[in-house]
Amino acid sequence: MNNRWQKVVGQVFNTQPRDGSRKDSLWVKRGGAEETLTLLLQNPGVHICVDGPTGSGKSSLAITVLNRFRINYNLIQMTSSMTWQDFCRELIDSGSNEEISCSTKFVIGLKNGLPTFMLEREAGSQERQADNIDLAYKMSERANEHDICKSLAIHNILLFIDDFERAKPELATRIADMCKLLTQSYQNIYSKILVVGTDDICRRLYAANASLEGRLEQISVGTFAGPGESWQLLSQGFDKLDIRHPGNSKFPRERELIKDCTRAVYEAADGLPKSLNQLGRSISIKAQDRPGVTASDILATAEEQFIKALRSQGRKFRPILKCINESIVVQEIIGYLYKEGIGKIHNLSEISMALMGEFGEQQIEQAVKELVQLNFLVRTGEQDDILFTTQPEFAHIFGLIISRTSIYMGKPYVQKFMGQLTPQLVLPL
Repeated sequence: MNNRWQKVVGQVFNTQPRDGSRKDSLWVKRGGAEETLTLLLQNPGVHICVDGPTGSGKSSLAITVLNRFRINYNLIQMTSSMTWQDFCRELIDSGSNEEISCSTKFVIGLKNGLPTFMLEREAGSQERQADNIDLAYKMSERANEHDICKSLAIHNILLFIDDFERAKPELATRIADMCKLLTQSYQNIYSKILVVGTDDICRRLYAANASLEGRLEQISVGTFAGPGESWQLLSQGFDKLDIRHPGNSKFPRERELIKDCTRAVYEAADGLPKSLNQLGRSISIKAQDRPGVTASDILATAEEQFIKALRSQGRKFRPILKCINESIVVQEIIGYLYKEGIGKIHNLSEISMALMGEFGEQQIEQAVKELVQLNFLVRTGEQDDILFTTQPEFAHIFGLIISRTSIYMGKPYVQKFMGQLTPQLVLPL
């Protein structure tokens, strides 16, 4: 296999967070979420929490908007073992490998055009690199929330924290306190905190500091709105690679199959940017020795990805099926979610309004709690009323099977899971 072609394809269909502000980057606009984030970034004193299902493109959205408006930011990627001292050390740069002078001031500056916390240098005191690192560690142990917030405000730099769901409770509390400080004691237009992650991160921040009401705005990002946007991302990628595909083929039969390709792409990836990039890469690799990809290439590769996803997610079927079969309320809520779009962001009050004529508020509350306990839904937000699926790939695959609408219904690998369903269980999708 041509390693050079693999590299080129990998650069276009990249599953890592990307900067959509670059002209050479593959990017499909995220509609309202992109516009809302743009407005909130220009609003002083307001911090932002971007959450949603895994793989929905939250980090890419944040990076794209920040770079589009040339906002200086410092990125910290959270880990499950990170302590406050670790967090501070990530913000402190101990300098280059050259011998440099150090004072004991903690500031923010720019390194290679990017904002970074560092030790302010003072002429006259030459120290070895090892000593500089040691000093940085000592400073990280002394730094507190006021130190960091003051520096952010002075230098007008945004703090971007990714994978916040991994934050330990103590660290989440200190970051929530920093949000409060940056809206009261230390202020500047971009000196704010942008938190990105999945799970109930917004609820955790509010629980850590109740005074964040009105100071923290939530943007929840789901999957792409429909199959058309998924096909748009793939076709843009094919165009960047300069390979022929059904969308620009000179053969009428190929163009006639675009609808089939769009549906197959939807079933294989369900509007998740990460899954779509994996699919796009697998399809494009086939074009290494020829000018393009055919509808057959797309349909076959989409089916392969669907099978792989089904096999990896199949073990999760029985617990959720048991819950649905034991509770008519759960079944109705699941039905509502799929009817509206399982990959979208949902509001509990809207679900309650839709089902209030059939069930009481406590019944609906209990059913949602069961789905959260099963790890099928995340519940978050200031009012604890935002819902989205925890595992969008599984939710999508599950919905296709139980709705009996998949294009693969007659395949043996799907029939295996059909045997687990009760005849009366048919949900809208």
